[in-house]
Amino acid sequence: MLGTLINAAFTGLMDRNKAQPTTYLIKRITKRITKKRARLDLWATPSP
Repeated sequence: MLGTLINAAFTGLMDRNKAQPTTYLIKRITKRITKKRARLDLWATPSP
């Protein structure tokens, strides 16, 4: 069920902009994850 939903989303994105859909999506996701990680690291480090 979830797999089919993901596949549908990917195909929809591909139809929307056929240039580089998946790579663009992956880049966005990685950017978001790195931002969140940086924030978590800032929270994790004890303030001097």
